[in-house]
Amino acid sequence: MKNKNNNSQAVTKADFLMLLADLKKFAIKAELKKTEKSLRSEIKNGNRLLRQEMLKVEERVENLEEGQKRMEKTINKISIQLDGFVGNVGKLTEENVIATDHYRDHEKRIAKLEASTQQV
Repeated sequence: MKNKNNNSQAVTKADFLMLLADLKKFAIKAELKKTEKSLRSEIKNGNRLLRQEMLKVEERVENLEEGQKRMEKTINKISIQLDGFVGNVGKLTEENVIATDHYRDHEKRIAKLEASTQQV
């Protein structure tokens, strides 16, 4: 079929070969399918690895939670023992104050007795 436009040039064999070389630079359907399959495989592998890591993290979190519960129990026991200890120290301090007052009163009475016996 002849081109009706007089200004157009005929396609030469060199032009056709250049066009063919340019077209070869583009991916063909088979290459795209191969790339798609490869990408899908990589995504599946990545998802599997992510699930494995998530399970590891969940296990670590569970271990930490168990450790935290044990630590809380231990802290509660220590707190109860400290409460008893502080209560005992408070009682001892109170007894010490009473004994000190009693001792001072005793010293005063002895001093009075000594003074009264020296006058006689």
